Amino acid sequence: MNIWKEIKKGCIDIAIFLFERYVDIYIWFHKQEYLTSFFQNKVKFIEPEKPEWIHIYSFVHFSKYELCETVLDAYHSIEEEYSRFFNKKGRFPGLEYFFLAKKDGLYISRCYFVANPVIKSDISFLKSKVEFTYVEYCHPRMNFTIELVIPEGMWVIVNQLFTPAFILRLLQSQTKYYLFDMNYKLNIIDHEIQNLTLSSDMYIILDRYSYGLHSIHLGE
Repeated sequence: MNIWKEIKKGCIDIAIFLFERYVDIYIWFHKQEYLTSFFQNKVKFIEPEKPEWIHIYSFVHFSKYELCETVLDAYHSIEEEYSRFFNKKGRFPGLEYFFLAKKDGLYISRCYFVANPVIKSDISFLKSKVEFTYVEYCHPRMNFTIELVIPEGMWVIVNQLFTPAFILRLLQSQTKYYLFDMNYKLNIIDHEIQNLTLSSDMYIILDRYSYGLHSIHLGE
């Protein structure tokens, strides 16, 4: 028996075995979307630390849905900038324009859809009695859901919530992997412990003691 030939054959067999296992693991790994995507670099949105700020977003769709962000570093007032936003919309062409501001711990959330323009609403810093206790993001291609954390100061009268741009920004503010397109749904528990399901073509406007459901048409 040629011992060196046997050793060589053994090494080849081990190499083939390891290679086959590697291919099996590689294929399995890349079939698991949540694993492959876990290692993708996603930039997490971090809210400014200063007490007052304004961000304007254009919700666009090219190869995928994205937010183009404009940060206003200098302005006179949130009310004045919202009027300018409503008249000029976003700085980039988009399907939805999203105005988000913060002052004294309260948020102002306003949207404008190119395909079905909304009526301009006044800026209010009055708290609503409505607070949604649970908001869950679901997507048919994800085998898990994501609980979306809504800032306490978002429950303000006339705020427009849960539009596609609003949801994408919330997803960008957390660290879990997600898939985003117009096939998502939201499972919501409202202030009266009632279950509510929203698709991507609906959003909510807060009132003092209730809320209204409104339709969206992005015009793609």
